[in-house]
Amino acid sequence: VSSSNSLYKVLIYSVINASLISADNIGDNIVIYPNPYTPNKQGSGSISASAAGGIHFGLDNNSDGTIDNGLPLNTEIVIYTLLGEKVSSGTVLSNGITIWDAKDKNGTSCASGLYLAVIKHNGKTIVKKIAVVR
Repeated sequence: VSSSNSLYKVLIYSVINASLISADNIGDNIVIYPNPYTPNKQGSGSISASAAGGIHFGLDNNSDGTIDNGLPLNTEIVIYTLLGEKVSSGTVLSNGITIWDAKDKNGTSCASGLYLAVIKHNGKTIVKKIAVVR
């Protein structure tokens, strides 16, 4: 990720099939997990969402609700409040697995509520809702 102030972090996973999905496949198969996000709450696996860094963005290739692949390189993600205020932004750089830590650009924890993730790649824009519950 570009700087230490960035709210996005790229995880490095050892995955058998770590290939990235082409931009043509980006769309309704974008998964945001966990959603709703509750900091410090135990996730469905053995690792809590907060320990894993926050809210994950990825692609679900088989419609089972799990992240199977990362987003294409150079995908831009911008988080907004429902009032349209920009909270955070980042760009997918490494293997495509991207995380938002539910903090604003100043490092302050975001309040409980709904947020909009605007995801852009190659001229295509997808908007997804994210719920933060504190």
